[in-house]
Amino acid sequence: MVPPQYIHMLFKRIYMKKVGQCLALCLMFSIFLTSCVSNKKHLAAIDALKANHKSEVDQWRSQVNAAKYEIEKLKLQLAERKGENNILAANAEKWEKRVDQLEEQIENLNSRSTSNQADLNQKLRDKEEEINALKEQLATIGQELDRHEQLFNQLLQEMRDSMRYWPTINYAARTGAEEVAVILPESLVFRKRSVTRLEEDGYDALEKIAEVIERYPNMKVVITCHTDNARPRNKSYKDNWNVSLLQSATVVRTLIQEFDLNAGQILPSGKGEFSPRASNESEEGRELNRRIEFVISPASEQLSKAIRGKL
Repeated sequence: MVPPQYIHMLFKRIYMKKVGQCLALCLMFSIFLTSCVSNKKHLAAIDALKANHKSEVDQWRSQVNAAKYEIEKLKLQLAERKGENNILAANAEKWEKRVDQLEEQIENLNSRSTSNQADLNQKLRDKEEEINALKEQLATIGQELDRHEQLFNQLLQEMRDSMRYWPTINYAARTGAEEVAVILPESLVFRKRSVTRLEEDGYDALEKIAEVIERYPNMKVVITCHTDNARPRNKSYKDNWNVSLLQSATVVRTLIQEFDLNAGQILPSGKGEFSPRASNESEEGRELNRRIEFVISPASEQLSKAIRGKL
């Protein structure tokens, strides 16, 4: 695009050129006046000069108008460019402010992230310490439970050793994570059709069991008697619950009174016919169901106390 000042200079040069041409025409006109040319020719020459001058003036005006139009067009374009530049400048300022805001936000986020990371690291360290402490406690509890399991195994072995004196005794023994159980058949312990009188072998078996229990004063012993589903032959017994409870009371009484066991350590229980080991459809099954169970386990408060003492 040509700047306006160059267009003005161009017009000035054209104008000076045309003025020179006019002066030349005037000089020629004066020569014609002094020459011996007829008046008619002189007038014709003047009209020709006027026409030529008018044509040139019209061309100049056309060029000047075109130049003015171009100048106005350039001014308008310049104004548009200035407006665009102002808009761009405003937008640039706006985006510069936005960039500053974003950079500030990023800096704040980085600062908070660093702070949060530090807090998170501290929390992780605290959790790791807590987990390690819990692991140590679990290891201690596991050791105590292992000790109790070893104690159960030792107790079970002692029970089995006590039964060696009666090779013909039909008994069962088992151990679990929390208890040791010894099961004696009713026919070994009680006389036939009696809930209070003991067989001689049954009495001796209770004595041996009592000797083992006495060595474990922190254990509790639940003595549970069971029956088959046949109705009691003695009509004075209301039902098999009554039979099993009387049998259990007899065993407990014998252990306490005859073998000096701690009454607070032993608990009688009777389940009648409602916890069978086998089917009552056969004599063999009914005989398995008529039994006395000695379930030995640590008192819950004793185990808790032992674990707390290790923590």
